[in-house]
Amino acid sequence: MPDSSGTGVHTITMIFLSYRRTDGPQACRVCDWLVGRFGADAVFMDVTAIPFAVSFSDFIREAIEESSILIALIGADWHARISEADDPVRMEIETALANEVPVLPVLIGNTPMPGPEQLPQSIAAITLQNAITVGVLHDFNSHMQLLLPKIESILGAMAAESSTT
Repeated sequence: MPDSSGTGVHTITMIFLSYRRTDGPQACRVCDWLVGRFGADAVFMDVTAIPFAVSFSDFIREAIEESSILIALIGADWHARISEADDPVRMEIETALANEVPVLPVLIGNTPMPGPEQLPQSIAAITLQNAITVGVLHDFNSHMQLLLPKIESILGAMAAESSTT
């Protein structure tokens, strides 16, 4: 992941968490679980990883390019700005897709998966991915217990693929 000291890249970010600020509390809960399973160095969440006085967009782009997976948290207002070319969430997903970083859609609560016609063509491919739901109340923990093995499976498959090439 980009080095927060500003001296360059030093370790690989395994998991990049993409979310809207309105979903920040839920993103923090997901992040805590990811850090608990994979370690703090393996999880990128912008509010904790981006140092002061660096280019936000460059730092994010580099982190995504070096990630093994991007988890796209999709909440009720997720689609509000997605059609805008300068939307940060859209740019994160576009960067992941352009760099062949797998995108795992995670639906928050009762949020439905958007249809391809609701998204810009540049990111419509995520609607073909099998999404998982993470609840916001009592079901959150059980949903996270389902999510973590799916992430491990994706990371394991990628590691196996890279060791054979």
